[in-house]
Amino acid sequence: MLRFVMAQMHGYELILWALGVLLPLAVAMKIWRSGLVSEYPALVRFNVASVLGVVAGTLALRFGSQQLYCYVYWFVAVVTDGFALAVTLEIFRDIFKPYEALKQLGTVLFRWILAVLVVVSLVSALATGSVRVNDIIASVSLMFDRGLQILQCGIVLFLLFTNQYLGLSFRHRVFGIAAGFGVYASISLMVLTLASWVPTAMVQPLGAIMNVSGVLTFVTWLVYFYIPQPERRLSDAAPESRRWEYALASIHAPGPDAMFLSNIDRTVERLLTKNNVATQPKPKEDKHWFGD
Repeated sequence: MLRFVMAQMHGYELILWALGVLLPLAVAMKIWRSGLVSEYPALVRFNVASVLGVVAGTLALRFGSQQLYCYVYWFVAVVTDGFALAVTLEIFRDIFKPYEALKQLGTVLFRWILAVLVVVSLVSALATGSVRVNDIIASVSLMFDRGLQILQCGIVLFLLFTNQYLGLSFRHRVFGIAAGFGVYASISLMVLTLASWVPTAMVQPLGAIMNVSGVLTFVTWLVYFYIPQPERRLSDAAPESRRWEYALASIHAPGPDAMFLSNIDRTVERLLTKNNVATQPKPKEDKHWFGD
């Protein structure tokens, strides 16, 4: 069956299809052979899901109806978006790995961002006014994808501006994973924006550009898992990161000597007591006049 599907493709379509299957498998295999599955489980699942999604979508497009293809496409989109979110959470945790308090803060922020993405996607879909289930699902999927891609681009910018504070270099795997997502997300956002302005004849070339960006994502990951990763040393991090960690740790679990507000209360109380004592009128002394 797959041979028949591949026979229907021509030129660059066949090349992109083959790369879309082989490269994710190569990335997952490299992670497994390097013994890093326990560190990047979501990334392995994302690559495997991408391969299965490409195969399932191709078979549904060639042998199924348009309605079946839409259902398969939405199901694959939901699954891959879920794994992409899990990989994004792995990136957050890897960025703040030496800093427990910052890692907890990043996890909380990630959950809030996810909640906002879901709410914005649902509200945007309902605001279209369409009552067809297919239109609502397509709108929710599109808005959620755009929000997720904006988040992925934001992570790359965050790493570019804060890598020196966290002791990370451009050769660390976490930067490569984030950059791979950022390449696809930025190109996809530009393509989706241009698709509404260009003629219909340009839609297919724009889709090919998106597929090429997806191939670049897997190539980036494969390169970063082949090159040696430098050791992350906290001594290379800027002192601001340690101050952030200490401040958040003090707020989360203040110790006996870190109770800042309590110390202020006690200081203010002593000052008020001292001022009250100083301002109280002194009792008049009885003067005795002794004459001769």
